[in-house]
Amino acid sequence: MSASENLIDALDQLHEGVERLACGGVDTLTSQALSRLVADTATLYAAAAQSAGYLPALDAEGYSSTDAVVLISALMESQNLNTFDLALWLSRIPSRAGVRS
Repeated sequence: MSASENLIDALDQLHEGVERLACGGVDTLTSQALSRLVADTATLYAAAAQSAGYLPALDAEGYSSTDAVVLISALMESQNLNTFDLALWLSRIPSRAGVRS
């Protein structure tokens, strides 16, 4: 099995775990495990964006705007970033192929 196939299988298992937690499952997720998950996801997305040269589109299905803002806030706080820093980064990266924001 290739590395990308292993990653896809792991992502499928992760999604199943998230669904169980959302439905009141008994699984627990430690702060350390959650931090590792978010860090790995951010690193994977950033590598894909750098390789593509733009921000790959994300499907908005499965999470709310509030969920997105909560995660954005936590990521910014963890890296000691503010909205000015965010605006600078957003001005540098096209949001999709050939289109600058």
